[in-house]
Amino acid sequence: MINRLKFSIDIKAEKTAIWKALWNESCYREWASVFFEGSYAVTDEWKEGSKVHFLAPDQSGIYSLIEKHIPNNIIQFKHIG
Repeated sequence: MINRLKFSIDIKAEKTAIWKALWNESCYREWASVFFEGSYAVTDEWKEGSKVHFLAPDQSGIYSLIEKHIPNNIIQFKHIG
């Protein structure tokens, strides 16, 4: 069985501001570049059941599904490959 990791941090800001910083396209590119310069996410919609591709500039990356989405609160991904 794979161990699941859960991380949390307390941030003193409005939930809507944090959510925008995480999932707005330009903001995502900025913070995700810490892990891999030029990385980005592609999805039709940020809602449960939607496909998401987390990609590098060469279009390699991770294919995921949004398992749970409560706007401004929770987004949970299932990474497929």
